[in-house]
Amino acid sequence: MITRNFNRNAIYPPPPLNLSTIGDSRKRNAYDIFLKNVVQELMRQNVTDKIIIRKVIEILWRNSSTNERMAYRILVIILIMIDKIEKIKMITRNFNRNAIYPPPPLNLSTIGDSRKRNAYDIFLKNVVQELMRQNVTDKIIIRKVIEILWRNSSTNERMANFTLDNTFNLLVVCYGLAKDPNTHDYKLVLDYYNNDLRHFLKDNYHALTLFKKYKIIDMRTRSLNKIHQKNVVHRDLHSGNILYDAYVLR
Repeated sequence: MITRNFNRNAIYPPPPLNLSTIGDSRKRNAYDIFLKNVVQELMRQNVTDKIIIRKVIEILWRNSSTNERMAYRILVIILIMIDKIEKIKMITRNFNRNAIYPPPPLNLSTIGDSRKRNAYDIFLKNVVQELMRQNVTDKIIIRKVIEILWRNSSTNERMANFTLDNTFNLLVVCYGLAKDPNTHDYKLVLDYYNNDLRHFLKDNYHALTLFKKYKIIDMRTRSLNKIHQKNVVHRDLHSGNILYDAYVLR
């Protein structure tokens, strides 16, 4: 009688449900949510006998259509994603930024070959290490936390994670980073260059042979190609910020 007269509108489509009310993640499936909704409806009808409740649940689930079960499966997916979003918000809001800014000492060999040695990869590794320390292991949550933290990081914070090997002799050699104690800006420690390409060309253009002009173009394009291989984009390239020395053309 109960199953025959059961108010199916109370469980199809499934009503909104707080995911935390059905236990841990191992029990977050369509059947468990269905079970909870049926029990709530039976309780409303003053049905309290556990044997009757169990049998009614079994019969209703067995007789439910594919679409009705799918509605519960979709609800589970939505609720799990909501749960993950809330965890992502909480983790990023409470993330210990002192663990990654400034970046801790890092063995460059631990992040793969030289083609992958860029600011984002070092940042990624440091964030993952901190999340693992907090026992955060869900790959979706880790990936989103990294994306949010990187997107919200400042220019100085990204600069602190920047590294580029000095194996290519046409690139300016970087000896390390310095930090201004007053402004907290990061600065690159480089060799001293007495000129930039703009002023060099302005002062020496008519004295340069065609071969030397081609050589300048060749060196600049090869240097750009090298930093692009490191997944680095300059974004403000012009002759005024290309450091230059005349001895390069000798």
